[in-house]
Amino acid sequence: MKPIYLAFLCLLLCACGEEDIAPPPAPTEVSATYDAGLVKIGPLQTRTTGHEIICTGTIEVPPTDLISVHSRTSGQVSGLKYLPGDYVKKGAQLLRISTPELIQNQRIFLETKVQLATAKRALERQDILNAGDATTASTVDAARSQVDLLNATYAGLKQELQQYGIDVDRLESDGAFQSSVGVYAAGGGYVHSVTTNQGQMVSPTNELMQIAGTSHLHLELSVPSREAAAVRKGQRVRFALPFNDTRGVATVEKINPMVDAETATLNVHCHFGGELPEGLVPGLFINATILAGERTLTGLPLSGVVKEGERYFGYREVDGDMIKTLLPEARLVGDFVAFRPAGADGNWVTEGAYYLGE
Repeated sequence: MKPIYLAFLCLLLCACGEEDIAPPPAPTEVSATYDAGLVKIGPLQTRTTGHEIICTGTIEVPPTDLISVHSRTSGQVSGLKYLPGDYVKKGAQLLRISTPELIQNQRIFLETKVQLATAKRALERQDILNAGDATTASTVDAARSQVDLLNATYAGLKQELQQYGIDVDRLESDGAFQSSVGVYAAGGGYVHSVTTNQGQMVSPTNELMQIAGTSHLHLELSVPSREAAAVRKGQRVRFALPFNDTRGVATVEKINPMVDAETATLNVHCHFGGELPEGLVPGLFINATILAGERTLTGLPLSGVVKEGERYFGYREVDGDMIKTLLPEARLVGDFVAFRPAGADGNWVTEGAYYLGE
């Protein structure tokens, strides 16, 4: 009985092993049967069509039009009234900076002004005495050096206060001290970001805001790498904002010579043509079409292919059989499916593909 039992066990193990073997993957080419009355067969077709490169992009501003706002002095923020998206004119006051140091600097400036006036009067007396040989040349030189020194100090303090935003003329005439200074927009545009808040202590190294100018807006497109060879300077571009009716045109101005390895796209810089549509602000996402002239496409009519998911299949005649074949790099252009036809000569189903059965 033991030999019979062992033989039975071996047969059972072999049967289990056969069930574990995975079936081979389905071939990319499958033979199909068809009704010749419903299906037309012929060679691949060619069509000449306008070459439109579909891509996406954003509205951008050049670095020269992106303004970083800083305070010239340390202090506390007050009077902040703008938010991202607000438009500001050139010279508009954005906020104020308050600091006790400004009072001290203004006091030193006025004291220096008084000292300078005193030194000038002393020099005038020394010049008079020198004319009557009543003083020495070294005393006159010392008085003149003191005037020069105070003149330089006075001019430097005045320039410094003016850069802070202090009204120096008012300070000199009325003695009106200012404990805060305004921070003003160096150019007009939209507030892109605000990185401070009321009451915050800041220094000149802190960026308080960014303002994006709108006088030199441009379009940055990301073109699929497979279309890189078709892009040329001067080509016309149509663009549209998603989810609204804003439309416009632009022109290809510069082409980055290198494809981005991470995104497999080519950066294309475009300038807007004519009057800009309303509502264009930096950072907006757009859909665009580059008009790249005409091209000849090879492929099949839409009725000669079948689509499964995102893939297109055609039926190629091989030795009298119709072989279902994946169409490489297929894309739909109107009612025509173009694909890379390398090694795909011969006859294909050109109409009635859906009547074929496998």
